[in-house]
Amino acid sequence: MTRFNSNSILRYVVALSLIGFVAVGAYLSIKTLIEKQKNTAAILNISGRQRMYSQRVALLYEFV
Repeated sequence: MTRFNSNSILRYVVALSLIGFVAVGAYLSIKTLIEKQKNTAAILNISGRQRMYSQRVALLYEFV
């Protein structure tokens, strides 16, 4: 069994570091997108409720 020389070990460490940085970057970008999507969902929920209330007001107005 041959031993790794220092050049191979250095390349191995650099490759693993790059994989780690890419994984952390992907995690952070996905986390940011999920947070933005939660905010968008809350805004759409408020918008939907406002629409429902306006339709309810219009319906009740017809009964008056």
